[in-house]
Amino acid sequence: MATAILGAGLFVFTAHLLEAVFEKTRIPDILLLMVLGLMVGPVLGLLESEDFGKVGSFLSVLTLLVILFESGLSLRVKALVESAGRAAPFSIISMLLAIAGLAGATHLTLGLDPMMSLLGGFIMGGTSSAVVIPMLKALKSGEETTTVLMLESTVTDVFCIIGTVGIATSLAAGEGLAATGLLGGATFSLLVASGMGVLFGGVWAVLHARVERLQNNLFSTLAFAMVVYGLAEELQISGAIAALSFGITLGNLPKGLILTVGHKENGDSVKLTVGQVSLEERKVYAETVFLLKAAFFFYLGMQVHPGNFFSMNGIAALVLAAVPFIPRYPVVRFGLDKATTTRREALLATMLVPRGLAAAVLAQIPVAMGLPGGEMLAETVAMMVFLSITLVSATVFMVERGVLDGPGAMLFGPFAEATTPVQDIKPSEEKTVPLPDLTDDAEAVGPEESA
Repeated sequence: MATAILGAGLFVFTAHLLEAVFEKTRIPDILLLMVLGLMVGPVLGLLESEDFGKVGSFLSVLTLLVILFESGLSLRVKALVESAGRAAPFSIISMLLAIAGLAGATHLTLGLDPMMSLLGGFIMGGTSSAVVIPMLKALKSGEETTTVLMLESTVTDVFCIIGTVGIATSLAAGEGLAATGLLGGATFSLLVASGMGVLFGGVWAVLHARVERLQNNLFSTLAFAMVVYGLAEELQISGAIAALSFGITLGNLPKGLILTVGHKENGDSVKLTVGQVSLEERKVYAETVFLLKAAFFFYLGMQVHPGNFFSMNGIAALVLAAVPFIPRYPVVRFGLDKATTTRREALLATMLVPRGLAAAVLAQIPVAMGLPGGEMLAETVAMMVFLSITLVSATVFMVERGVLDGPGAMLFGPFAEATTPVQDIKPSEEKTVPLPDLTDDAEAVGPEESA
């Protein structure tokens, strides 16, 4: 037990050290964390994934929930509205092209039948919000690009989850694929989950302002976000979207808002003060995201066995990890605003196509249902996730170091040209870098200050 406690403490310090390495060298900490998990687990045998038991699955879901909630707190509705017209087609077209390419590659490399290959396409079709969102914050991209890619990583997970469950259920029951049903289910889940997040966000804001004990508890809001996520999943709608909407609602409430319920004329009205998430709470949630993200990717690295990379499934995983890059260029080239997007941001948008948390979880569904080829598909997806994040990390590192400036100028010539690479800017010049302004001064005002 003492060894486990010692290891946990050292892990936290190591995670912070790797984040500092990322800021200095642009070598993503998530890649280093996966490598660390690979070394500690399969290579050295100091830990085994079985040691975590059911904690591993819980950690995966909790990481996704907290990342989405904390990200929602930082998103401004104005930025969402301005980017929605561009983000929606960008996300849908990119996802559909990726699913088609991955389904075809799965059929060719693994020899699965067309329906199982399509299932594989949906499992791997969405970009990972657990990877994209932390990287976007660290890379300091422009506001529009950040919002579009953040929304893409969230929305595509919803469609892929619904598509995977729908196809797997149809295959298990021996029925045909109902495409209209899947699309209708995805739309219904998206709308209902969004409405649920907004509703519970308003309710919690009032409760948080009226109950002093809730204001003094820094984790009460996060705990309520977990309740919202769990209720949404129990109702078979997207808990991810509900948690994101819940965070967006709390992050965009006007400062000092007071709601009047009842009839003012009759004197029966009740005034309800709407509270806000304080700056102190936001800092706690940001640190929670950091620790959960570090633990998840360390655990993910432990799931990979080096010898499997040299098998046929390992080669298939490498092909599948590379496929999402292929259709990405035309989507970025014609989907982002050339006047407000720099070539660096266009390159980053092209490279930020990692597969991660959702794919790893969804790959277990065909195994649980006993579908033919399910275990082989799950094993391949696990390796594909590792290789996908590795490829994305390597290409992002090259973009940040200016290695791809030449190809970027050729491929994205009409886009705005960044005057100074980020890694070459001195501390005194940092104020000139275009940063995503997704927050405002109201963030720093707690409920006790805004009344």
